[in-house]
Parts: sequence; structure tokens; C-alpha cells
Amino acid sequence: MPGSGLHTLVKGLPNWTHEAVRNAKEPIVTHEFGSKVDPPARRMPENAKGSGLLLQNSDYTMICGKRTYFLTGDLVRLERALIRYTLDRLRNHGFQLVSVPDLFRAEDIELCGMQTTGQRSQVYHVDMASNNAKLCLSGTSEIALANLFKGKDIPRQHLPKKLCSISRCYRGEVSTFKEEKGLYRVHQFTKVEMFGLTEGSYERSQELQQEFLQIEMSLFADLGLHFRVLDMPPADLGDSAYRKFDIEAWMSGHGFYGEISSTSDCTSYQANRLGITSEGKYVHTVNGTACAIPRMLLTIGETHAKTNGILRVPQVLNKYLDKEELRPEHAFRRWKYLPYYYFENRLADENEGNRAYVATNKTDVSKSST
Repeated sequence: MPGSGLHTLVKGLPNWTHEAVRNAKEPIVTHEFGSKVDPPARRMPENAKGSGLLLQNSDYTMICGKRTYFLTGDLVRLERALIRYTLDRLRNHGFQLVSVPDLFRAEDIELCGMQTTGQRSQVYHVDMASNNAKLCLSGTSEIALANLFKGKDIPRQHLPKKLCSISRCYRGEVSTFKEEKGLYRVHQFTKVEMFGLTEGSYERSQELQQEFLQIEMSLFADLGLHFRVLDMPPADLGDSAYRKFDIEAWMSGHGFYGEISSTSDCTSYQANRLGITSEGKYVHTVNGTACAIPRMLLTIGETHAKTNGILRVPQVLNKYLDKEELRPEHAFRRWKYLPYYYFENRLADENEGNRAYVATNKTDVSKSST
């Protein structure tokens, strides 16, 4: 009975798991594309910071909080090119573009299978004294696209539905790994998301998930990236996911494979909680990341950087940028003389001694000739 204690407990259970990975302990590599490239002379964040295209240091951390960054110049144009490239591909695959809000009630986020409280939660809460509703910043536009159909019955002839959106995503992620500093793990980023609804059958949602996966692989292959596809084990699945594939790209400057995308088949898990049906039967939902901007900039920068610091633009992006190479700009050029430790993404809670040390070692930089 809805509203009962038992009903509430059942709603908190995770989804079933696909039989292919039900007993898996580690991710299973299913595809691999391309080959590793040699690491650039400088990792992408340091190279971009040295030319003033990426602003990320303790000064901005003190203004906007931890893991803050600014993009300028050609990095902004590259960001826009990636978005346009991705959307053009998705339109060719029959996706409908939707503009979505960033604020949601906590309960609507939880209906999608994401926790808004507790130690595992990455959700930012908005404190509004004049509003009793518990509002949160969205961590993915999947939440908006799923709630768009809340309580609706969709005619079978209108399925499958394929939607996409560009949104800002907010996540309180933390990491103690030095390799994940900088652009790899940030609290706010732009993402192009895919979302789909199918008839309530495992066969149909698995077919749509495979379509999403093929789109992701095609997008990244045409950007000239080296990546692998992983079928994820139960321990790495969120509550809503029945099956999830991650795509990890080789980040040569960092020396590891980093996640750049994923796609999840949530079967009827979200539809059951949101009341989305087709002719009285719960539909299935599928989601996938088409382009997460910071990590794509990072991967492209380290895959296509030349030894002289010039970035070769992937051919599929040439028409959006109207150029084949990105050269370091002269803006903020004096920053290139700063020592390596200044490039690190320093946290707001560093002790005063460390901050004083950084300040002492950068005082003469402004006098450097350009």
C-alpha cells in the first residue's frame, strides 16, 4: 500500500542486476579502440594554465570554493565545438533536444534512485528560509528528463522516446588522489546527456542501451581517442542501474584510464517510482553521457598535444572551430613562469603557512618580461 512503511522500504531497494555481471567482482572489458599515445611534454591542465586558457588556482578557490575553474579563449571555443558536434550527431540519431532546469525537490531526485542525504550523497542543497521545499541542485539532467514524464501514460506508438539536453551539473565529489585534481574531478561542469524511454521489456531497454553505447563509441572514436568499454560489476552500480557500461579514455599525461562516459539501463526502476507507464505497464528508462566537457577537454588536450604546446584539433571539430590548431594565447602569458606547485588546485582549507609560502614564491612573477 503506497505510503506504508513496507512500501517505503521496498522503494529503497536497488534494482536487479543483469546476469552477465551478477557474480562479477571486477569490470569486464568488452571493447577497446585505438592505441596509447606518448605523454605530452606537459599535462593538459598545466599547459592550458601556462597560456592563460585555464584559470584554476588558490585565488579562485578562495572566491568560489574548492575545485573551481575558469575557461577562456580557445578552450571556450573548443567547449562550444564539442557541444555542437555532439548535438549534431544526436539529432541525426533522432534525439529531441530539451532545455532543463537545475533545481529540483529532494524527493524527485530520490525517485530517480539517487540519495540526497547521507555519507554517499553528492547532492548540493539550496537553503531558502522562505521556502519549505527542500530544493537541490541537479547532478545530471537525467533527473529533469525522467521527471518530465512523471505520472504520464505514453502511447505505445510514441515509444521509444530519445531525448538529449545540455546542462550544468553540480556534484560534491571528493578525491584524495593527486591524479584526480584539476579538471578531472570538479564540482560544477557542463554535460550533454542522453535519455530514453522504451516499452516495459528487458529486450527493448537493452537494445536502446546498446544504441546509446554505440553512439558514445562513435563520438569518441571520431575524436581520435584511445578508450575501452567496461561492463560494470554490481559493486559499481547505482541503485537504479540494472546494467551499466563505463567508457574510460587513456589520459597520457596522467598515465591512467579515466572515465569519460557511461550508459545505464534502469529497466522499470525509475518509471515505477515516477509513475511513468505505457498502456498501463511501467516503461523502461535508459540514460547515457554523450559529452562531459571537462574530461573531454582533458583527454583531447593530452591526446592531440604537440611537443611545442600546440593542440591539433580533431578533424571532426574543424568546421565548428574554423581552424586546425589551437595555439597558446598571449593573455595571462606571464603565468607560464610560475613554478609547478602554483598550478596545483589548492583547497580553501589549506593551512595559512602553505598559503603564505605560495604567495612568497609568486611575488616577482609580475615583473617577468613577456
